[in-house]
Amino acid sequence: MANLIPAETQILNEIEKRLWNIDIAYGYQTKVQKIERSRLKPFENGDLPAISFWIVDEPESITEYGIETNTLNIVIGYFDKTRDEPLSDMATKLKTDINIAVNRATSAPKYTDEMSVNLGDLIDSFVRLTSEYITGGTDKNPIGGVLCEYQAIYKVSIEDPYTIITE
Repeated sequence: MANLIPAETQILNEIEKRLWNIDIAYGYQTKVQKIERSRLKPFENGDLPAISFWIVDEPESITEYGIETNTLNIVIGYFDKTRDEPLSDMATKLKTDINIAVNRATSAPKYTDEMSVNLGDLIDSFVRLTSEYITGGTDKNPIGGVLCEYQAIYKVSIEDPYTIITE
């Protein structure tokens, strides 16, 4: 057991690396300024566009022959401000950028690059379940965003919960 980073943290680390690639220079529609894991308070205007992401729950774990198959639900929230376009249009751009970023390798981050699914085959499956558009702020300072829920399915040995089993 050389790696003592929990499997869940390894998954979040890979997601964060991919989200940092959201940049207009790579062909995305936005450029993320700040990313914080499990942020509890709203972002300040100077932080936007900004992302927070967190584990929502681990609804299922099945053990068979010493291998544990886990389901991990993760929410990625991306927030920005606008006065020039409807908040729903802005949120759609944010959602699109998230979806592209989580499916591109950090070594090939452009939206035109080849897809890198399942977080680079780190896990068995990584799919978006839902997206929820949100609005807030004030008339003079409208803020909006999107909350995208993803499901990660991965395997570990019950003897070594730190090593993700890839097939």
